[in-house]
Amino acid sequence: VDPLAAVSSMAQRAKCRVARKCIREFEKAVPNTFKSLIACLATGNCYMFDDSRNPEGHSTTDFATWLTQDAKTNLHPLACVVSSRYEPYFMVRKTSKLPRYDPAFTGYGKNKISMTLQLRLAGFRFFVLSRSFLTHVPHSQSNAKAIFAASKHLPQDRSLKRHRIAMNSLFEALVSQIDVAPSGAMTISNCPDDEATRIQRASRACRLSKIAKKIESDDPALYSTP
Repeated sequence: VDPLAAVSSMAQRAKCRVARKCIREFEKAVPNTFKSLIACLATGNCYMFDDSRNPEGHSTTDFATWLTQDAKTNLHPLACVVSSRYEPYFMVRKTSKLPRYDPAFTGYGKNKISMTLQLRLAGFRFFVLSRSFLTHVPHSQSNAKAIFAASKHLPQDRSLKRHRIAMNSLFEALVSQIDVAPSGAMTISNCPDDEATRIQRASRACRLSKIAKKIESDDPALYSTP
């Protein structure tokens, strides 16, 4: 089965929360090289995307390992998945073996996470690309996300609440397939609890900041590589 490459997703802290109001400041501050990303991480101004509200979303990528990954290695295989909520940005070859997005997912919620689950069930392997990253620039919350979040507290008979329940049910159905998949059916399984805890702790902003500072001071050759 064709391998899948995941790209590390970083986020940037900023006082300005609406990009269009301070686009010039963002253009200057957003890291566009590995060197500038290391500097941003060292100061604490960059961190794993959504690390406080949804650490399960990207911690599987194992950012601590990625930061010190040999640039010449290019691809680092993921041994396991921390959470079924893993939703990396990825690149994959378009072939007949590639699962399609489930059209049952409509509007906001659970579609990207579920695509990752489908890839796992289809036997795709996951690799992290060396020195490749995306930077999420702070912005105001979209109306779709705000409505989806608010629907949690609505009465059961409201259409927005029904939509939320339907999307969550589709997601849980895929998770249950992961849970009952026979041994060896997937090329990447769930991490043991101790390994999942280690990876999540290593991806915290304070830990990544320490690693970045060490790279700056102890390994100038790594730091200077684009």
